[in-house]
Amino acid sequence: MSIVKKIIAALILAASLYTAYMIYQQSTLAGVLFVILALTVVVPLAVGTAQRNSRIKTNIGEMPDSKMDVGVRQARATIMREDGEVRGAPARKQPS
Repeated sequence: MSIVKKIIAALILAASLYTAYMIYQQSTLAGVLFVILALTVVVPLAVGTAQRNSRIKTNIGEMPDSKMDVGVRQARATIMREDGEVRGAPARKQPS
């Protein structure tokens, strides 16, 4: 899968460099900005540093490592309480 991503990144880079050259002939600044924009897309794809949403998920039994983990745990606890899965905790009152 890594080779496929690198091939796709190379194709995107080649197409964007050609497009940037065509833009550069009309406007120097626009061509340079287009290259910078293209590199912000291609470099993470080629290097493989793009973030995935699956890394954010936290197991309930683990201690939270960051504020994001604490927020995810709190949201899960709130939903479980509202669904009635947690006994002894009063349900949140609905506004009338």
